[in-house]
Amino acid sequence: MQQIPQTTTIWSFQRRLTNRLLLWALLSVGLGALGIWRGRAPLRRALAWQALGWGAINGAIALGGRRGAERKQMHALPADEIAQARSLRNLLWLNSGLDLLYIAGGVALARAAMPSQKEARRGHGLGIVLQATFLLLFDLAHALAIPTLSAPTRPAAAPPLP
Repeated sequence: MQQIPQTTTIWSFQRRLTNRLLLWALLSVGLGALGIWRGRAPLRRALAWQALGWGAINGAIALGGRRGAERKQMHALPADEIAQARSLRNLLWLNSGLDLLYIAGGVALARAAMPSQKEARRGHGLGIVLQATFLLLFDLAHALAIPTLSAPTRPAAAPPLP
């Protein structure tokens, strides 16, 4: 991920973040739908269902996040940008921890598959691992790239006239 210029506002950063998440969501939904339609093997169909489900959820999160940020920005003062950056960074770090739990759950599901459901269950587990791994990398990269903002400073007072 490229370095964010220091002049970037948290609002423009968040807009780019939600656009990227929405792109991933659309890609996941599209590939998931194609996999469900064309897939015959239980493992592939299960992977496709996971892509479709995660894509739909991520799309809703992206659209909701964009809408919420736009509403906050309309009424924001310059100092609010610092709080928004801190809040977004904390959310992304929390999501990164949750992503690790999703990965562990997906691995457990894939490994615990019973013989009669082995391929489908393995596909669901692998689908969770794939989606959660992407989200972990996505969340970490964006948490580390959030622009560092400082409180607005007042201009220095003019020296007194003689």
